Amino acid sequence: MKKMIQIRKLFICLLVCSMCVPFFACRQNTTQEPESTTQNTMDAVDSESENHSEPVTDAATEGDSKESSVETETDTGEPPANPDDYINLMSGGKFRYSLIAAEDTYGSVFGLHLQQYLADHGIRIRSPKRVGSGDRESYEIYIGRADGFPEDAMTGIQLDKLGLNGFAIQVYGNNILLCASNDNGLMLACEHMRDHFLDLDGGNTFIPKDYFYVSSNGLYLTEFLLADKAISEYTLTCDEGMEEPATYIAELVYEKCGVRLGSNEEGKKQIRLTADGAAEGEISARFENGDLLIRAADASAMKKAVVCFWFENIATATSTFALDGNFSYTRDLTQTVFYSDFNVTQSENVCCMDELITVHNYANEHGYKVFADYGAKYYISSTGKTVPIKTDVEWGNAEITIDDSVVDVNGRGNWIFTVQSDYTGYTIDNLQTIRRDMNNLGITLPQKSIVTFYDSNTMHYIRKGENANSGSVKTDSIVVDTDGSIDMDAPIMWDFDTITSIHVLPLDETKITVSGGIFTTVANQAPREYTYYSRGIRITRSNVDIRNIRHEIIGEGDSGAPYAGFLSLANCAYVHVENCLLSTHKTYTLLQNTSNSMGSYDIHMAYTISVTFKGCGELTGITDETRWGITGTDYCKNSIYDGCAFSRVDAHRGVANATIRNSVIGRWGAHLTGYGTLLIENSVFFTDHIVSLRGDYGSPWEGDVIIKNCRISPATMTQDAYLITGVNDGTHNFGYDCYMPIHVEIDGLRIDTRGKTYVMADLNPSCHSEDYTPEYNYFVTEKITVKNFISNSDEDILLSPNMILFADTEFVIE
Repeated sequence: MKKMIQIRKLFICLLVCSMCVPFFACRQNTTQEPESTTQNTMDAVDSESENHSEPVTDAATEGDSKESSVETETDTGEPPANPDDYINLMSGGKFRYSLIAAEDTYGSVFGLHLQQYLADHGIRIRSPKRVGSGDRESYEIYIGRADGFPEDAMTGIQLDKLGLNGFAIQVYGNNILLCASNDNGLMLACEHMRDHFLDLDGGNTFIPKDYFYVSSNGLYLTEFLLADKAISEYTLTCDEGMEEPATYIAELVYEKCGVRLGSNEEGKKQIRLTADGAAEGEISARFENGDLLIRAADASAMKKAVVCFWFENIATATSTFALDGNFSYTRDLTQTVFYSDFNVTQSENVCCMDELITVHNYANEHGYKVFADYGAKYYISSTGKTVPIKTDVEWGNAEITIDDSVVDVNGRGNWIFTVQSDYTGYTIDNLQTIRRDMNNLGITLPQKSIVTFYDSNTMHYIRKGENANSGSVKTDSIVVDTDGSIDMDAPIMWDFDTITSIHVLPLDETKITVSGGIFTTVANQAPREYTYYSRGIRITRSNVDIRNIRHEIIGEGDSGAPYAGFLSLANCAYVHVENCLLSTHKTYTLLQNTSNSMGSYDIHMAYTISVTFKGCGELTGITDETRWGITGTDYCKNSIYDGCAFSRVDAHRGVANATIRNSVIGRWGAHLTGYGTLLIENSVFFTDHIVSLRGDYGSPWEGDVIIKNCRISPATMTQDAYLITGVNDGTHNFGYDCYMPIHVEIDGLRIDTRGKTYVMADLNPSCHSEDYTPEYNYFVTEKITVKNFISNSDEDILLSPNMILFADTEFVIE
């Protein structure tokens, strides 16, 4: 078998809020390098990876130590015009800084990527050490989410204001701080530092001594144009009595792009808030002679005008945004509902549930969009009720507290908000069997629908292990058009020889959008038992966009019952979740069995089809082992995670077709069972594996696994890595035949470890001889193809530590 190792420039692109951001870059080679050169470069990365004693001191960087740094021919370029105003990150051809990682930065992974970049340019430094693990040095770069940072490092930085993917970089003294509100933002901070001040190819290694840079959130605008002019060229003016909504605009602009609008400045174009020409019951915005005029009849209407105009036109913009001179916006306020129209209580401790129900019932009846008021605070503690949503909702920057600390287990079962369908389901009985290769059911339906089949005589997903059970009724859901054709992105997963019932749920044909809101859950204090709390947002309607929701959890103590998700999707199709920032929950052990961990997912899906998460992240660390994974799913199809930073992607009882792209996955990796095609591309995994096939359900993936342009960064640089893990010893009946991935294709993979790398773990440790015969089959992978593999080890990628198991698998390294 011919083996070739090529070193190419490998990019991991992190798509954050519709923008591709390169996560790391290796040195580009115009021709293939010999293997010896490749290995020398990799050795330079990790030669000190296990030495976590003192980092490189300032004296050492000046030439006293050859262990900590090596000579390089890197040209640091011409100094800036005023060199006294800058710090040179290099000194005598050596990197003069130590990397210090915050306590909450798992494995110092983000610092390791800066270390890798330096190593690719022949500069060897020690791996990042933890805050407090040694004496302070003269030149330090602090990298992390701020726990344990020196107080002087955090001057002027408010982490809670950075928002989704936000980060800050600040020079203080000779030291540099890179911090963020979440791990996703932290990666962007390292990328910013590398691209702007460690351009070793271009010779720029100088950073201003007073450098202070804040990117406040993933929706942050680097360019904001009004009629072809920068927002900074505008000034705010308003009619008398409209000062408060003018302040709203100023605050929103500053949060969006960092520009502080002045008022009544001469020589500038105007953003004018006025009643002149305003129609009663209507708000509008348009350009006149280069000025942006926002019109409303009075100050009360203008407050609504600002909220409607901003959140419907600008709030979701990313990177660059422009309103051209022909822009025109009008909204009929008589067909718009604000919470204040119904005097919904704004309070930090008075429940407004009944008032919210009244508002949304009215909006649902009339088909009106609902807005929360600017900067409002709402408090919810009531139980036994839910707010029904059937129209567009914009919560904007309103803060909504859900206080579960006062809710006992008897009041836990009602969702706070439920996004509902106008349709109810019905049953049909004109199908006796179905086959997984069908693309049409051969029936007609009055409208496009979700069709779910059941065979109550057959049990699937008979779980093994500490949470063992007797299984679930065999079931499958598909989307079927009026002519019986099946959406093949979500194909039939099982053959049904017997169908005991068929349920049809018509799809909602129009789309609604639920957006905004800063939600805080005050965690319940219930006993550590499986009494799930349902106290978030439930989506049971198809064709829904969920955007810009932020969810934080506070008050988790020594005891707490699990949650059934904050975002819970069920029996729905074509849902798009974008730019949402969620949180993981604390992991507890059961009262009666302390060896069994119990946790909560902030995202839960069941019986969903074609749900996409795009540009979503976590407030909590994606590598924090004390917290549960972010997602939990059952019976899903065509699940897509695009540009997300999640601690875990999960599929308990099966997913048919799944995609993870442009994403960063934390400690738990992709924890799946399923069928069809699993595509993972342009993503980074901060663990020792990419896919973990769930052993409690037999570790099945009946289909193909395709891994393209990905990277693995394990917790330590010496451990072995396994691309696909799982376990099935052939002794348990899970209710179905179990398959390893039939074909595995790997193209472009980098492993940050000096240990061995295997494509497949030992998925059946009972198979240790050629005459082994399992009681229940676990069908072995047919073919594995690998190309463009890069490792810090001097070994090629291996098939598996159990070659008896994979004796018949074709293994090709190109």
